[in-house]
Parts: sequence; structure tokens; C-alpha cells
Amino acid sequence: MTAITRWRKGDKLSAKRLNETVDRFTAISEGAAGPADASGVAQGPGAIQHFEIKEVKGDYVLCYAVTSAGTGTTEIPVAKPYLLRQALTSRNGITYTYQTAFEGSTAIVERLATKSPDTETQRVVPQYVAGDRIFASKLINGGTGVKDVGNKPARFIDLNLDGRAWAKKV
Repeated sequence: MTAITRWRKGDKLSAKRLNETVDRFTAISEGAAGPADASGVAQGPGAIQHFEIKEVKGDYVLCYAVTSAGTGTTEIPVAKPYLLRQALTSRNGITYTYQTAFEGSTAIVERLATKSPDTETQRVVPQYVAGDRIFASKLINGGTGVKDVGNKPARFIDLNLDGRAWAKKV
């Protein structure tokens, strides 16, 4: 689907141009794919989609859609829940700084939670790992607030059905 042509002052009214707009709104309300959607990915308002994680980033995970036809090949950014994002640097008087730790050759993101005079090292438990499956929803009112490295907005947000949370490293 191509972008709708914008109207300019003095443009003539035509059935073709009006129907193009009506068709687009009908497609959106019925949950049809928009121009940036991958084939087989959930489309309707509040639709829930099954994903397989390809790669973990600071505020999102890059995923492939999982459908009845199998696992897709289009990379789709899925925003992490707000409290799991690395963009969060302070909350309720606690300051957060992020670092990468290694266990063997595996990189693990940790954060230092500091509320003077105490500091605690935390990790997300369970961790996001490539190959894990998650469920996400799209068409969040106001968007997710997350963009990928190409400045493309993450249109899905992880529903966090695995109960991930920052926890004290032991």
C-alpha cells in the first residue's frame, strides 16, 4: 500500500482520491496490513503477535514473527516494557547506570541501582535470550516511545508474560 497523496489548496475533488482515503481507513479499522507491516504479522487494534527473539538491544528486542506458516525472516523491533528499558536512568530517588558483564563469552547487561549510600547490582530475570519466544501487542495509544537504530519506531511492545524484572544479582 502506498502513502496517501496529501491534498493541497485548489486540488480538484475526485472520487478516486476520496476512495483512496476511505479504503485506507477501512483497511485500518478492519486490521489490514499497513505499508510497514510484514506478511503474516498481527494487524488489528490490540492484536497480539508471537515472536522469536533474534537479538537483544537496550530498549527493545529484534524479533521474527512466528505464524502458523513458521518463523519469518523480517526483523521487527519489539519495545521492552518501560521499567526494563536502559533509557530509565532514575526513579523514586534511585539512580541507574548500565554496564555489560561477561560470563564466559556471553554478554549480560547489568545495572547499578544507587540510592546513597547503598548500591546494588541487578540483572533482568529471566534474561532475554536469542531464540526465546515472547508475545507482544501493537497499536499502543501514544506509541511505545522506542525507536530502533534506524530510527524506525517499535510498533509492538512485549507483554512480559514471562514476568521479567530487574533483580539483585546473587
